[in-house]
Amino acid sequence: MPFDWSDYARLAEELRAREDEASLRTAISRLYYSVYHRARDYLLDQGIPLSTTDSSHKVVWKTYLRMGGSCGAVGRSGERIHDNRRKADYDKSVSDINQLVGATFIFARNALTYLEQCQKREGG
Repeated sequence: MPFDWSDYARLAEELRAREDEASLRTAISRLYYSVYHRARDYLLDQGIPLSTTDSSHKVVWKTYLRMGGSCGAVGRSGERIHDNRRKADYDKSVSDINQLVGATFIFARNALTYLEQCQKREGG
């Protein structure tokens, strides 16, 4: 049975409730990967080839941006979540981790809402 990427989102909610910085940073990362894999899998299911010569993350979000409309909004939200994930995973210090977590959860909800609209628009 394939892995359900929304399990990462559920884990992110659990980690968010812990409130220590390590858990909050990990919540951002897991939430990003939940959205990323769901968005990527939709493209693959639609037969859209994804380049292996560039960062697959950038390729996924740029592909959505090129599609425009609600699909483009998936790309914009995905880029924002990606930026936050990179901060959480790589920055030595984050000035307001709670704000970053809150923003990431908002962007993720938006991305998934737009992804649903995109799938309806594209007939998938």
